[in-house]
Amino acid sequence: MNTSKNVYLVDDVQENLQVLGNILRENGYNIALAKTGQQALKGICKMQPDLILLDISMPDMNGFEVCEQLKKNECTADIPIIFLTAKTQTEDIIEGFKVGGVDYITKPFNSEELLVRVKTHVELRKAKLQLEMLNKTKDKFFSIIGHDLKAPLNTIKGFTKLLQTGLDNFDQKELEHYINKLDVSAHNTSKLLQNLLDWARTQTGAIRYNPIKSDVETLIGGTIDLFQAISEQKGIEIKYEHRGLPLAVSVDKNMVQTIVRNLISNAIKFTEPGGVITVFTGQEDACLCIKVKDSGVGMSSVDCDKIFKPDIHFTRKGTNAEIGTGLGLLLCQEFVQYHDGHIGVNSTVNKGTEFTVKLPV
Repeated sequence: MNTSKNVYLVDDVQENLQVLGNILRENGYNIALAKTGQQALKGICKMQPDLILLDISMPDMNGFEVCEQLKKNECTADIPIIFLTAKTQTEDIIEGFKVGGVDYITKPFNSEELLVRVKTHVELRKAKLQLEMLNKTKDKFFSIIGHDLKAPLNTIKGFTKLLQTGLDNFDQKELEHYINKLDVSAHNTSKLLQNLLDWARTQTGAIRYNPIKSDVETLIGGTIDLFQAISEQKGIEIKYEHRGLPLAVSVDKNMVQTIVRNLISNAIKFTEPGGVITVFTGQEDACLCIKVKDSGVGMSSVDCDKIFKPDIHFTRKGTNAEIGTGLGLLLCQEFVQYHDGHIGVNSTVNKGTEFTVKLPV
């Protein structure tokens, strides 16, 4: 959960901004300032603060008008607003609540009261955002369990039933074909379950980030070796290029292996037989850089924007009708964030996809 505390102050009186800013900065808040309503509307949309302290009496737009504009804008509508006012008339307080304010603070400011009210609403905002994320996670789980996990299990069940009822009618080649199909389905189901368990642990905080000095070449090379049999079965070549690597890098080995495992698995899934997958590791911009590039079917820019969003259930079938869930890429993103790193994608339809991971070293 994001622990930053960002507050946007809007007041046309410089002295008020200085007093408020000093009180909040001394108590760990990040502050942005605006002296007019128009300036505030632009800055707030860009910053996306956790709370807005908004003066009512301003010359260009009063606080009520600014609040109404913020509530009409989808990107700022949910940000809580506390009005700052020298007025204590009931009608002004009621008007503030009508236009969407959550609280008010009267001038001159009592620092203790100010801090209590600000802390309360920032914490409520954080809790609301966390609840929304948990609901998205829950929906993702239900989707995976109700649909994506059901499909490969039904495949296994179907092939098992076929072998049970028609074993005597199959020759050796046909038996090998169906056993291979069973093996692939079992492998995919096992991978999905492992990703599901890992992702569940990240969402509940049960997974621990444990960086240790690791030989990256051996770590990545060993992970690639796990896919040689699967890639050969599909007629895909996996190449490994590495250069400029330090002898050892401090990373969480299990997380890095999971990241590379999911990226290679995706590359195999969306690459046609005869294609090539290249895994590259090196050092760029003081980061360990890992790239997985394939010559597969690629994605549109619209699809690229969907793949790292937990609230969007985006899946595609592979070139051999392999079933995907999108969960693996979300897990990659989670593990990259544990390292304070970055993951990005560059893809062209019918030309291939390249994922780039950068982990600070």
